Amino acid sequence: MNKLDVAYFSHVFKALADDTRQRILELLRKNGEMSVSNIASHFNLAQPTISQHLRILKEAGALKGRKDGLQVLYRICNIELYDAMEAFIETYENETKKNAHE
Repeated sequence: MNKLDVAYFSHVFKALADDTRQRILELLRKNGEMSVSNIASHFNLAQPTISQHLRILKEAGALKGRKDGLQVLYRICNIELYDAMEAFIETYENETKKNAHE
């Protein structure tokens, strides 16, 4: 793995490591395309905070946004990345449970 790969994966993992960003991805996976205000309505956070999380996910290549009038609609653009995140979390949780019983 070259330095570019390491930097890219570090950036992606940092973006996916946050609980709020994981929940945003889950929400978009279930609902498809959503506006910032619609996403924010599912959280107890200010809309600018949600916009920051969306920007980080977009920069990591997990989301795409498109203008629709005055609002921006976001969707997951890399389902494989989302699926990999889910698989990683599931594997981690299973290993943690297994190690706790040993």
